[in-house]
Amino acid sequence: MTAPGDHKIRTSRVYQAIKNHGTPAAFAKFVWSNRTPPKVQHFCWLVVQGRIKCGTNLKRKNIVEDDTCPICGADQETATHLMLACPFSSQLWGKFGMDVSSLQASTICSIARPSHIDALHFETLVHLICGSTAMESSSTTCRLWLVHLLQLSEMPLTCGNTGSLLLNALLWSNGVI
Repeated sequence: MTAPGDHKIRTSRVYQAIKNHGTPAAFAKFVWSNRTPPKVQHFCWLVVQGRIKCGTNLKRKNIVEDDTCPICGADQETATHLMLACPFSSQLWGKFGMDVSSLQASTICSIARPSHIDALHFETLVHLICGSTAMESSSTTCRLWLVHLLQLSEMPLTCGNTGSLLLNALLWSNGVI
């Protein structure tokens, strides 16, 4: 922490000691090593830890009284329900050819990549789909964004060096390309 003969603490040495201590979490590469905006990366970090502002987390903190999903009204709004199990969310994942039925929010980084989506952009696409729910789930804006994604998913997929038209549209609309 200090240089020989120097009795001052160096921030850089403390940082290096902390940084090099321990192994990164299994989801770290998925969360931080892609081209999505930092806001979306942060949201995905919260998702895999089950810490998003969903109904059950807000109810546990006595912020809301009802933790029912405002989109489908059929179940508690947990992180897993909001991101994967809500009929609207699962329909969205299905439109991209992704089966998320056996996943939890904490394992979202293990979604199997469909063959029609380029490996280069797959994790970015997963982030952008997750990030589409970053807005308040009960807001009209969020519902409109999810409907927009569903409409985009109706576009024909043409694979090439840059991936599908759909993926390029998502990347472009989120400022990634």
